[in-house]
Amino acid sequence: LEPLVQEEMRIKIDIDDLEGSIEQLKLEADDEHKQMVALHDEADKIWDGIKPKFEERDFLKAEGDRLHNLFSKSREDADAVHAQIEELRAQVTEVKNELHALQAERKSWISLHNKSVEDSTSTPKDDAELADSLVSKLMGSGALSLGGAAGAKSPKESKPAKRKGRRITAPKRGNRGRSKKKE
Repeated sequence: LEPLVQEEMRIKIDIDDLEGSIEQLKLEADDEHKQMVALHDEADKIWDGIKPKFEERDFLKAEGDRLHNLFSKSREDADAVHAQIEELRAQVTEVKNELHALQAERKSWISLHNKSVEDSTSTPKDDAELADSLVSKLMGSGALSLGGAAGAKSPKESKPAKRKGRRITAPKRGNRGRSKKKE
């Protein structure tokens, strides 16, 4: 009850001294207003100190957005180029596989041809009938001689003519007096 009694007394004092209460409240309000103005001035000084930091933050954010947009555009372009490269790589691989298939086919043709030629030809060593026919041809030609000097060539015919060829290589250092052609 005591708090209620004190509150009642205060209200009674305020009503009794109405003029004094108004003056006192006006002085308190003026003091509070001066303190508020002082704090507002101090806030303005602090704002002047931090305003450049906010401006720098805004600039960096705008620059970051610009660079991000540029990166995104470059990434899209790079993705398009990459897709083209992948398409070309697939085409190159396909052509390369076709070339390998053609090369393998050609090798098989050559192998088959060589085998068929090898199978179709025979040497006198392998075929007695072929050996006999070759011997009979040689004997029938009449020009077969075994050893001796029959049909020997004269010494002039046996020596091949020697020709001296020109040197094709260029001199290594200077011409050393060989600039004229020999006749």
